Amino acid sequence: MWLVGTWVMLLISPVGTEPAGATLVPGGPTGKRGASDCYATLEVADLGDSSVTLDKNGSPTVTCEDGETCDQDGTLDGTCDFLARPCTNKRGLESCSPPERLRELRAKAKVKGVKGSIPLTVPGLEGSACGSFVHVEVPLGESAKPSRGNVKMHAKAPKGTVPRVDKDSVRLACTTPAPPLCPENPAGGPSLLRLTVAESGHDLDLGWTGIDHNFSVPPNGTLELCLSGCDFETDTQCTVEGLARPSFGAPTPLLASNIPSCIVSRFDDTASGSADFATGDITLDASAVWDVYFTDRSEVCPRCVNGRCSSGENEGNGCTIDATVLVAEGIGDKTYALSEDCPPLGNPVGSIAIDFQPLTSGTSATLTGPIPCERPPGTPPGVPADADDCGSSECGTECTGNACATRLPDPLNPSELVCGDNKGGIAQNCCAGDTTRPCFPIADGGSITRTGRPGVPMPALPDTTFPKAGQGVLAAIFCLSATGNDGVNSTAGYPGPGAMLLTTNQSWLRNE
Repeated sequence: MWLVGTWVMLLISPVGTEPAGATLVPGGPTGKRGASDCYATLEVADLGDSSVTLDKNGSPTVTCEDGETCDQDGTLDGTCDFLARPCTNKRGLESCSPPERLRELRAKAKVKGVKGSIPLTVPGLEGSACGSFVHVEVPLGESAKPSRGNVKMHAKAPKGTVPRVDKDSVRLACTTPAPPLCPENPAGGPSLLRLTVAESGHDLDLGWTGIDHNFSVPPNGTLELCLSGCDFETDTQCTVEGLARPSFGAPTPLLASNIPSCIVSRFDDTASGSADFATGDITLDASAVWDVYFTDRSEVCPRCVNGRCSSGENEGNGCTIDATVLVAEGIGDKTYALSEDCPPLGNPVGSIAIDFQPLTSGTSATLTGPIPCERPPGTPPGVPADADDCGSSECGTECTGNACATRLPDPLNPSELVCGDNKGGIAQNCCAGDTTRPCFPIADGGSITRTGRPGVPMPALPDTTFPKAGQGVLAAIFCLSATGNDGVNSTAGYPGPGAMLLTTNQSWLRNE
C-alpha cells in the first residue's frame, strides 16, 4: 500500500489492454496562442465524472479522486494511478488546424518530490496518432493540498508552418475522497441511491399543444437519494430521507417549431418515498423547478468547447462536458456538448414548478381529460387550457413524419421497437388530422398515465456485496404551471399536463 510521503513510481511499460474510454485534454491556452494546441494533446483514460479545469492561461488540471474510476488501481490506497498517452495532430479543436506531420515531439512526466523525469511513449510524427498508455502514479501528499504530477509536451511542425510550436503542460492532481453524501444507515442497508440518466430511453412531453412533446433528456444528470431503515434480514425497502444534492444535470436544449429554449432544472432537497434494494422498486415524491430561457436556434444552450463555455453566464470560463445531445432542428452544428458549468445568460423568462407525485418504477398518477390541469392559485394565468391542438380531429392515431422519424427500443420492453421522434423521445399518440403532431388523448374524457420498469440491483440478494447496480425506468405524470412569458405559454400550452419516462442507471451504496 502507498503511504503518505512515500516515493512515486511512473511505469513506462505499455499497457496491455486498451481502457474502455479516454478523454482528450488539450494542453495549452485558447485564443491566438491556442492555434497550435492540436499539434500535441494528452489522452487520459477513464475520467468519468473527474474534473478538468483550466487556469487563466488555459492550461488544464485533471483532478482524480483516490479510488474513483480514473484511479486505475481502484482502491483507497493514498495514490491515484492515471493512464495517459500523448497524441499528435488531433482534428476538431477550435481555431487549430494540424499539419500533415510534425518535425518532432517530446513528452515527459514528472511528479513533485520525485527526482528526474520519465519520457512518455510518443507516436509516429505522420498524421494523427497516439502513443501507448503509460501509468502515472501521483500520491495524495502530506497536506490537504493535492499532490501533482505534470506532463509536458513540446511539438514542432515543419518550417513554414504557422504557428510552428506547441508547448503544453497538463497537471495531474490526486485528491482525497469527499465525505459521504449521506449519513450511515443505522439498519445496515444501503445509505445512498444514485440515479444517473442513461444515454437513451427517455421521453418528455410538455403542455397541451403537442409542440413540446417527444423530447429526450440529456444523459448523466443525477439524483442522489439518502436512504435509511432497510436491512438484509427483515426489510429491504428503504425510506428515502431527501436528496443529497439538488442540481440535476446539464441544461436541456428544446427546439420545436423554430422556438428555441434552454431549460435549467433543479430539485427541492425534501424528496421522500421508498426504494427497495432487492427488487429495484422506486417511488418518489419530489418537487422541481424548471427555469426557461429564450435563446437562439444556432446556440439553444451554451456549449462546452475545448474546456470553455462558448456563451452564457460563464462564457470563456472553464467547463467539463456532462452530456452530448443532438438538437435535430438546430441550425449549424446540431451536436451540443453540454455542461452544468455553462448556464444561459441573464434571467429566465419564466419558471415552471413541478410536483412529481410520484416519480416511480411502477404506474404513475393518472390525469383525466378533457382539462386535467387548471391554473393553480397564485401562478400566472398562461393561455386558456385545452385538451389538445388537433382541431376537430381526434387524438390517438399512430404518428408519421418527424414524429416517427426512426424506430427506437421501447424502454419498457427493449426487444420491441416504438416510434422515435426526431427530437429523440418516443411518440405515443398523434392527431388524426395531422399525424405529425403529437397530442395527449384526453379530449373526450380520456386519461394520461405512464408505466415505469424496475431494475433488480446486481449482484442480487442474498449476495450482500456493495455497490449494487441496475437499470430501470421511472415514470411520472404531472401538471405544469404557466410561466410569466406568454410566448412560452402559447408555444407549449401552459398550464397543461406533462409526462415523462426516464431511464436511469442505478447505484446502491453503503458507507463502509
